[in-house]
Amino acid sequence: MKIESTVFTNRDFMDLTQEEVHRLSAEQSKNLDDSLELPSAMQAVEEEYGPEGDWQDHWVTLDTKGTRVYTRMYLSNDAS
Repeated sequence: MKIESTVFTNRDFMDLTQEEVHRLSAEQSKNLDDSLELPSAMQAVEEEYGPEGDWQDHWVTLDTKGTRVYTRMYLSNDAS
């Protein structure tokens, strides 16, 4: 299973307004929603960690240069 996110450099974000970042976030979230592979990956995560968690979309910075990806992550309510 291969799910790819678009990688954005810090330069991509430097001159964006808050409104543009929100628009870009909405576009990236739609890309995740449209992914054919993502539902089965999400199901596998929930099977491993339990269905009580919460899926959230976030920008994640990958390195000190500010390289980012938009991702959907699972926040488990299980404290263990």
